Amino acid sequence: MSGNADLEYLFSDSIGKIIAEGLTVLYEKQPQFPVDFLGKWLLNYCAEQENKEQELKAAKVREELYEKLQQRLQEVEKAEKRKEYELERIQKIETLFRERIKNHLYHDELLDSELPNFIQQVKKFPAVYIGLLGHPSKNLAEDDDDPYGHIEAEKQKLITYVGASDNQRFMIGKQLQPETGVTYAIFQPVEEDPDRNPDEPYEEEKPRTLYVPDVTQEKEMVFFTIPKLGAYLAVSLSYKSVLNENAFDEGLKERLRYKELKEAQNQEKEAAEAEYRAKLEEAEEEGRDTAEIEAEWNAREWEHIEEKEFEATVKDYILCIDTMGEDREITQEEKNWVKELALYFVECWEQSEKAQLSRDIDLQIESIKDFNREEFLDYINLRVDEEVGERMNTDALEEETELRTNCRRAAHTAEVYRGILLEEQHQNKITYLRDYRVIKHWGVIQEALITIGYTKEEINYPHTNVLDWKKAKHLLNEEKFFSKIAEYNFKGPRTVKPPKYACTNRILRRLEKFNVEEIDNYNVGLGVLYRFLKHVLEARLLDIQLRKEEKAIARQRREQLIEEEQNRIAQREKDLAEAREAFAAEHEHENTEEEEEEEEPQEFNEEEFLRAWDEEHPVIEIPEEVVDDIDADIDEDAPVE
Repeated sequence: MSGNADLEYLFSDSIGKIIAEGLTVLYEKQPQFPVDFLGKWLLNYCAEQENKEQELKAAKVREELYEKLQQRLQEVEKAEKRKEYELERIQKIETLFRERIKNHLYHDELLDSELPNFIQQVKKFPAVYIGLLGHPSKNLAEDDDDPYGHIEAEKQKLITYVGASDNQRFMIGKQLQPETGVTYAIFQPVEEDPDRNPDEPYEEEKPRTLYVPDVTQEKEMVFFTIPKLGAYLAVSLSYKSVLNENAFDEGLKERLRYKELKEAQNQEKEAAEAEYRAKLEEAEEEGRDTAEIEAEWNAREWEHIEEKEFEATVKDYILCIDTMGEDREITQEEKNWVKELALYFVECWEQSEKAQLSRDIDLQIESIKDFNREEFLDYINLRVDEEVGERMNTDALEEETELRTNCRRAAHTAEVYRGILLEEQHQNKITYLRDYRVIKHWGVIQEALITIGYTKEEINYPHTNVLDWKKAKHLLNEEKFFSKIAEYNFKGPRTVKPPKYACTNRILRRLEKFNVEEIDNYNVGLGVLYRFLKHVLEARLLDIQLRKEEKAIARQRREQLIEEEQNRIAQREKDLAEAREAFAAEHEHENTEEEEEEEEPQEFNEEEFLRAWDEEHPVIEIPEEVVDDIDADIDEDAPVE
């Protein structure tokens, strides 16, 4: 077994095969020194085998490096694709949001969260928030009827933060006190550079910006949270607003003036052109040269008529960005992007407001075109007088006090105006206002909504007495507005206490501050609504007054009957006593004789007397106790002036 193992070892590929291969080469070469040749061949063979192993290892290393390179290239490609995809996604987001800015009708709504979130999403800033420079506001007292009572106009303006990204919502409502911090510098007048050449045109930076590279190094910086390393950028969002009643009134006058001048000029052009054609035709017929006539016509210039810009009011907003917590500055590219966005936002905001006001003016002109307001009002007044007169004659009472007459007249007047208001043509005049962005005499609509049961919270801007027209116009769009007007009952008790502002006498007092002629000039449908409200609330107060008077009369009558019954009872007792005494005196002698004769004496029949007396003097019926009606919709602290 040992010999076989040795043979197997000697004949193995690593020994026998190699020696056999060396002997084969030796046989083929037949060198002079065979042993030396074989030894060198074996040494060379070993070197070649080692080189082959090194080459294999190197090839393997190259293959592994190649695979890693390919893997890295794939990772870089994926990263580039992800970066490209993210860039495309951000660009799409930016394109869509810019389109939203361009087409939005209520840009102030974008300030709350949409604009800050968009900036944060695109540029990855840690914090974005927006402030408004204005007079501070206060909480309204329950009985404060001033439409702008929430504004403390006598106090200095300050910055109140009205918008913020989702991670900075704690900033909403916070205020930067005047003369603190660095941000107010945005709103200060620009100091002229003494070194500037006065002959060179001066262009103010738009939008105005303020930059602090390191907030921890700025001593004037005000922090609303724990200070951290980072930068601060403030960019003006101030814009010229034209959505107000004064701009509407002046814009309407200007549009009418412009249309009148253009119409007159067009007529003048038509007349001049007709004259030119006639001269040209006459010259051609006479064979004269028309060059001079044509040159005169071509040289004629017409005055350029322009419509004036709308009157504007500046509203000061400010866009604020910080990188606190990231310890980095805001790059110039980021600053430029924010500034360009702010300019775009303000430009779109101003253009949108101008377009909406222009549309409102066109709607107003359309509403008054070919409409005779005086004839309409004469018709309404005549109709009311006739219908109220007919109703007063129909339900006239035989016994009627001045108060009852006034109450009936007020009720009939209110009902006639209700009927007029509910006619489709007059409803349409009111619902026509839904298309307006600027609403005048909005207090009339506000009081109408409160009268039929809506609350301040449902129709006003939060914590104010100012009507939110965007919310209110949708309520006018519902059929139930006019249904509630039709169902409103101004008669009888009301046991549920409304808020003070919804008390009947408070609503009426606020309505009396309006000028009905100005309302009619604006919208006659609104004028009809105003008249209905005023008359129906006056009818309500008279109904309360009449019922109180009737209750007082009933109470007085009851007290009178109680007194009469008490007198009757007293008289009954008196007459009974007198009758008993008279009977005793009349029968005293007879009773003595009857006693002597041992006969039973006669007795006074009280029961028979009282029965006869009660028949002659019947019991007076006392009505039930008079209970005052509960009219909880009257605020006794605010009587009608």
